[in-house]
Amino acid sequence: MSRSKYTDALCVLLIALMLLTLLLFRWGEALGIEKVERESALSAASAKAVIALSDEYIKVKGSGAYAAGGVVTIAYGGEYTFTGSLSEGQIVVQCDKRAQVKLIFDNASIHCSTGPALWVKNAGRTTLSTASGSVNSLSSGSEFSPENVEAGANAVIYSQDDLVLQGKGAMTVSAPGQHGINAKDELKLRGGEWTVEAGGDGIRGKDGIVAEDGAYTVRCGGDGLQSYNDVDEGRGSIEIGGGSFFLTAGQDGIQALRDLTITGGNMDVTTGGGAPETMTAVRDWIDRDGQTNEEESKSAKGLKCGGILTISGGSFSLNCSDDALHSDNDALITGGSFTVLSGDDALHANNTIAFDVANFTAVRCMEGIEAQKVEIRGGSVDVTSLNDGINANGLSRGVNMSQLIITGGTVHLCTQADGLDSNGDILIAGGTVAISAEPGDGTSAVDYGIENGGDCLIQGGSIVACGFAGMAETFSANSTQCSLLYIFEETRPGGTEVTLTDKTGRVLLRHVPENAYDCVIFSCGEMALGGEYTVRAGDEEGSVTLTETAQRVGSAFGDRPSMPGYRPGKPGEQGFSGGQERGDVPKGGFGGAPQGGFGPAPASPSSQSE
Repeated sequence: MSRSKYTDALCVLLIALMLLTLLLFRWGEALGIEKVERESALSAASAKAVIALSDEYIKVKGSGAYAAGGVVTIAYGGEYTFTGSLSEGQIVVQCDKRAQVKLIFDNASIHCSTGPALWVKNAGRTTLSTASGSVNSLSSGSEFSPENVEAGANAVIYSQDDLVLQGKGAMTVSAPGQHGINAKDELKLRGGEWTVEAGGDGIRGKDGIVAEDGAYTVRCGGDGLQSYNDVDEGRGSIEIGGGSFFLTAGQDGIQALRDLTITGGNMDVTTGGGAPETMTAVRDWIDRDGQTNEEESKSAKGLKCGGILTISGGSFSLNCSDDALHSDNDALITGGSFTVLSGDDALHANNTIAFDVANFTAVRCMEGIEAQKVEIRGGSVDVTSLNDGINANGLSRGVNMSQLIITGGTVHLCTQADGLDSNGDILIAGGTVAISAEPGDGTSAVDYGIENGGDCLIQGGSIVACGFAGMAETFSANSTQCSLLYIFEETRPGGTEVTLTDKTGRVLLRHVPENAYDCVIFSCGEMALGGEYTVRAGDEEGSVTLTETAQRVGSAFGDRPSMPGYRPGKPGEQGFSGGQERGDVPKGGFGGAPQGGFGPAPASPSSQSE
């Protein structure tokens, strides 16, 4: 056989091999051949393609991707731009585990009725980007096929690896029966305008979510944002440093199984239909969480985490049927501006709340701020509540003694129950406090755990606390700053200004309480033993000379019941107690913080299904 015949045969064989390779590349998946590929020279050099979508024909111009039967498969790391639309189709990313894939949507839309419109099955990281000024959409049907459900696919955008959302355009994600976006590894939000409508959760990142920029509008039946890894230590947290979030969720607005950290951004969150317009005050000793059916037991909190809640900046508008801010551990609020409506607590932590710098307004809530230990160091707190304004609850003895500490800032409380309430100690060492407590069974403007050995001390700052004398408590005689509990002859209506002036006529303290009152507690640094003061409320006026550090004055008591810390005296008698009468109850103090502190040991929030 001549050399030319060998050459011709070799050429034919090479051509046949090339055609076979091309056929397998374009049609292999459709033929049921599983592709197992590694990084190659093509992916190392970054493949690049423009893919024009249409129901008639999908055109792939470039390298690294192929189309078959309405499915576009990304086989190599690189950059891929999509235009056009598919009424029934899908993008599948199936690359080497180290591949970096960038998908650019430039006025593109895909609907997949039986599964994810975008499914990242294997890649190192996939970035989904929207081109500047473009309008795009990804959508799914109400039910996925059994094989997709069995594979765990449960979102319109479903990634089994790291996913990044960014861009300068707009993307709408519609999932009537599924989650909107679900990344099984980490999810990063870096920019663009994203609208998610989902029957389940809106945006999920199992290992964690990091938000840096962008605008995200989510309307969903489940959680708005959720991170839910409860297996791997150090995962399941959410960090938000920027971006705008408009979340309307049937359940929690933002839920992190572990820590939730927010340093900036804007959040407008409505959960569970929002706080009820009309609520009925419920006492602390009644279990408000004793729901009677599964629907009522669903968590619908605004910002929720099982670990540490840390907020140092941002703007927050929260309207929630459940707690507005909630930590199963500790909460550290050192910045930000908050406007809150809540069907339960405005701010709750199971262990400790430390508050500083931030501006916090609870327009309507069941209870304002609640934790085992609450410390207000600065900032502004303004609470209107049906229950307690600020409540240090939980265990009440030994190292677990509940503590409510105010060392700075401005606190204004308008409540239908107790103003400042602690099962253990209360300490005021700075700041400005004004309280208006509405009359009720067992309520007091200042209420502490005298029965548990607690103490109520004032060592600095100022307070005007208006309430009712029936259960009134006041500061302990071992305080370092003078205080005065003054009981009026008649109940003063809400809106009646109450003032304390010194003998020169200088007004030391004043407050216009919203609720009716018949007693007031005054304390400020200018008050001193031997000082002469005048108390005025409407047309009633009384003069007092301070002879005790914690003085109590009443004009007439009639059959008014005794209150802890004083005993009724004769009409016109001043200083009729001579100090707190504790009997055999041991005095507490501030020797130890509650257990917990700012540490781990998070509990697991609800709604953690994958």
